[in-house]
Amino acid sequence: MNGKRYDDLSPSVRRWLETLDDQKVADLVNLQIFYRDLVTPPFDGKGTPIDFLMNAGPRTFEWLRNASKEDIDQLNEAIALVRSSRTVGRFLRWSLITAVGMGLAMSQFGELLVKFFKKPL
Repeated sequence: MNGKRYDDLSPSVRRWLETLDDQKVADLVNLQIFYRDLVTPPFDGKGTPIDFLMNAGPRTFEWLRNASKEDIDQLNEAIALVRSSRTVGRFLRWSLITAVGMGLAMSQFGELLVKFFKKPL
C-alpha cells in the first residue's frame, strides 16, 4: 500500500487497512452484503427490514429478544408451510374451475350430438 494511489489516506486509515487479513476482508464483504439486504426493498414492495423494525410494536421486539435459534427455525418452517398450502390451494382452485368448465363443455357437446343424430319424426 505504499504506492501513490493511497497518498490521500490518513495514517490511521492506512494502518487499519494494513492490519486486514483474509478473514477480516471476508467479514467486511459479508457485512456489506448484509447491509445491502437490509436497505434494499424486496420485490414484493412491502418495504425493507429496517422499515419493518422501525414500525414494529413492543411485542415484536420482546419476541425477537427472547427468540432462540429453534424458535427462528420453527418460524421459517411455518412460513414455508403456509407458502406450500397457498400453492396447493391455488392448484385445487384452478383444478375445480377446470373440472366445472370441462363438465359444462361436455354437457354442451353432448346436447349438440343428440341434436345432430336425432332422427326427424
